[in-house]
Amino acid sequence: MDKNIEASIDRTYRLIKENVLHSIRIDSFEVVRQVQEYRQFWRSDEINVILLTESHVFSDKQEL
Repeated sequence: MDKNIEASIDRTYRLIKENVLHSIRIDSFEVVRQVQEYRQFWRSDEINVILLTESHVFSDKQEL
C-alpha cells in the first residue's frame, strides 16, 4: 500500500478512535488496513457503475 495513503488512513483512524464513544466498538486498524488493500486490489481503472451498499458493522480480529 502506498505510504501516503496508509498515513492518511492512520490519521483518520486515530481521529475516529479518539472521538467515538468508548462504548462503541470499532474495527482494529489491521481490519481497516486490510479493507483498504481489498478496495485497491479490486478497484477498476474505469467506472461503469456506482453501487451504494450498506457497510459491515464490525469485524473481530479472528474474522480478519
